Amino acid sequence: MNMGVASPSTWLRWRDTHLQAPLWLFKATVKDADYEALLAGKNRTRRSFRRKLAQRILWFWPRIDDASRWAEAEEDGYWSPKNYLRENPTRPAQRVMDVLPRSEALLELACNSGCDLNFLYRAGFVGIKAVDVSGTALAKFKEIFPKAWESSSISHDLLQRYLLAQASKSVGTIYSNGAAIELVHPSFPVVKQMCRVARHGVILELNPKSAGYPRDYLGQFHKEGFRVAYTTEKADGNSASHLYHFIAK
Repeated sequence: MNMGVASPSTWLRWRDTHLQAPLWLFKATVKDADYEALLAGKNRTRRSFRRKLAQRILWFWPRIDDASRWAEAEEDGYWSPKNYLRENPTRPAQRVMDVLPRSEALLELACNSGCDLNFLYRAGFVGIKAVDVSGTALAKFKEIFPKAWESSSISHDLLQRYLLAQASKSVGTIYSNGAAIELVHPSFPVVKQMCRVARHGVILELNPKSAGYPRDYLGQFHKEGFRVAYTTEKADGNSASHLYHFIAK
């Protein structure tokens, strides 16, 4: 039987799913000073020649550089938070409103300018936790949706450090609209950490095959004891992006 050569997409998906270093290496390599430099728009000054060489040679070497463009977003630039102000909620936020009780403890990863969180606040959810790497986006959030801002607990941070600081099973459901999760380098076990923090479920809009770092998300969630309770895969047809609601088994 001729197995042939794995396609680039198959290889990339395997690499981004399985070539992960242990969490202790990530914690030992990425320090608070690295997070603070990136949040301040000074990430490039922290990237020494030795670090650049390690990242180039060793795929699994810890890094957070992919968040730089979001951290450095300007109000009138390409990554402007104004681009994420919508008239309707995203599918993850709509799923939260459709199926979860208003008492559910929520955490939004990458809340940006707060549009989804404001929809949830108006729908009766309160005390929502949220985190985003962009200070510009959070300033816009506070300006446009002050009531939702005041009712929530908002952090300016990278989701990697934020998740690591959260106690296990400290929120009910985590939700996010995809890109921020997909752009987390595989050196950080983002699925494992979301499953550690969430008691009930995780709701995500994902492109499992090609966006950012393609991973076997379904396999990773299953490994952490979560199953797919709902997905739009069939309804979406040829669309690459799908909604997934994972719940603890």
